[in-house]
Amino acid sequence: MQENHSNKADSIHIFDFIKIIWNGKGVLLLSVFIAIILGSIAVYTQPPVIYQSNLTYTVNIKPTFTSSDQVQKDFKNLFYTENVFDNWKANNKQNNILFKELMPIIVSGNEKEKLVKMHNTIKFENLKISIISNESAFINAIYKYTKHVNKRLSDQYLIRSEKELILFKSISPDNNKYSTGNIELYLEYDRFINSIKNGMYILNISHPQPSEALNPPRKILIYSLSIFLGLVFGFLTIFVRHELKKYRK
Repeated sequence: MQENHSNKADSIHIFDFIKIIWNGKGVLLLSVFIAIILGSIAVYTQPPVIYQSNLTYTVNIKPTFTSSDQVQKDFKNLFYTENVFDNWKANNKQNNILFKELMPIIVSGNEKEKLVKMHNTIKFENLKISIISNESAFINAIYKYTKHVNKRLSDQYLIRSEKELILFKSISPDNNKYSTGNIELYLEYDRFINSIKNGMYILNISHPQPSEALNPPRKILIYSLSIFLGLVFGFLTIFVRHELKKYRK
């Protein structure tokens, strides 16, 4: 008998609990609605997504007068040469990147350029270029620019090799006087020149790896947390109001 009375009390308690929530459903819905609005504000005021991609390259062929380390230095120097960039930009007007966006330092102190430099960063490492940007198009543009720089580097080495080969021939006009070492040097120059003329480039540059978001958007997490907090606040408000009404009576 006592057990049946206890079950009945529990049933009434659960029914009252549901009734309290139903009577305060307006407050609950308003609380969730406000929480979603605040969550939306948080989503749309997030900083832009920053992407990182690594562009790797290897030394494909090099002239005899330089080393692999020097090739990397020459490539980097050409990359940061303004007239090289301007020449590429003249033939690629659809790309909106600026030369100052390549530089590792902020050129000017105005706020706009500071913002650009915060989101576009290029770092040269050993046989790798690390690119960080808030625009995936910027990463693709840098890849295209490195191919242009690679061609310019190949052309420069070709011109120098041809000049040195002419000088080499003028010093030793009689082929019969070539030593074994001179013959090998002559053949190395000749092979390099023919390789470049046949379309080979100094560097073999790979396509950038798939971009990785350093700060991926958290829309689902923000909205889920907003709804949860809205429900919690709504329930608390409903039951606090209910208890206050009971206390006043």
